[in-house]
Amino acid sequence: MTTQKIISELKDMVDPKRTARHDANTQMGLTADPSLGIGITVLKKYAKTFKKVGNRHELAISLWDEKIFEAKLLSIFIENPKEVTLEQINSQTEDARGFANAMYYSEFIIAKTPFAWDLLPKWTSSEDKHLRAFGYNLLWALAKVDKKASDELFEKYFDIIAKNIETEENWVKEGMNNAVWYIGKRSENLKQQAVKCAKSYWPIKVDYGDTSCITLNPLKHLK
Repeated sequence: MTTQKIISELKDMVDPKRTARHDANTQMGLTADPSLGIGITVLKKYAKTFKKVGNRHELAISLWDEKIFEAKLLSIFIENPKEVTLEQINSQTEDARGFANAMYYSEFIIAKTPFAWDLLPKWTSSEDKHLRAFGYNLLWALAKVDKKASDELFEKYFDIIAKNIETEENWVKEGMNNAVWYIGKRSENLKQQAVKCAKSYWPIKVDYGDTSCITLNPLKHLK
């Protein structure tokens, strides 16, 4: 399987109705690259066909360099986190402008690497809103995938979120809000703190542009 063969197969999956919508969303920061117009469910199903491909890592690197939204997402879905280096993460996160890339890259790659917990405090406190968005997406991703992490590793973020979420940049706000929910799901102790945190700022609104997405209500889901 070659990169160009994959791109050709992706183009065969295009849904014209989605193309126009994704192009509009590029303008508001949901994506950074032009979109072919392929649904996430379809893309994830296609990614499963790469499970036994021997050169997944090399293909993922090559696909990432394509200036196509779905190529980057496919790169994320087929990448092997065990082969990902810190240098690769630093380079790709700089290139991964857009909410969707930050969300999936954090969950499917960074949270599964040994670098995640070192990067988390650096990114969540960064002056760069792009890195802060990555940081809080990584926070909820770690809350979701790192089953062995202690409550103490998450608790300190509640005060930071409660203090800053209402004035934060749109996609940082989205990551913060999701983090409250995912952290609260981990234990009864964290649930109580998450509910208290959410009550301090809810309701808030995240602008998802021309999509059907709505701002998640952590109070509703935690109860």
